[in-house]
Amino acid sequence: MPFSTRAGGTTISTLGDLPDISQARLLGRASGAGTGDITELTAAQALAILGVSDYKVFAYRVTADTEDVVVNTDPATTPKFRVFMPSGPFSTWSVYEIFGSVSEAPTGSAIQFLVRDDGSSMFSGGTTVQIDATEEVSTTASSGYTLGPSPYIIGNGSEIAIDVSAVGSSTAGKGLIVYFAYKET
Repeated sequence: MPFSTRAGGTTISTLGDLPDISQARLLGRASGAGTGDITELTAAQALAILGVSDYKVFAYRVTADTEDVVVNTDPATTPKFRVFMPSGPFSTWSVYEIFGSVSEAPTGSAIQFLVRDDGSSMFSGGTTVQIDATEEVSTTASSGYTLGPSPYIIGNGSEIAIDVSAVGSSTAGKGLIVYFAYKET
């Protein structure tokens, strides 16, 4: 089932109604290699490409399917959400992978975004998640990011911000969704 934008337009799902990525629309190469046709992936294919299993995936819609992705690194206006854990034994997310998809690929140059946890980058070495020009997913990107440390621990009540630092130079790209593969710990 494809995602739909909810009232308010930013969060497309909650943990309660997105238990895994089987409901998500992910595009990529089923082989995980840089060759072959780009098709819609099954949850199993996407997790195999990412090298993760038994994880939950949370999806956050940054822009609507028909809305251009825009550069935005201003802490006052950058898209953000808070992580709240239910009461019980789990109080954090252990994040193992972050990836992105767009409904329309950027052209001319890549989309790049950074994820911040309470104002600090979740990546090391100045890296960002990248969706290459003419691609619709970050899993096929020519350069990767380094999650640091891995797994990255997000605490209860943390504010997560998505800073978009670059968009396509000819066509920006549309419909950015950021995915977090995590375990509750």
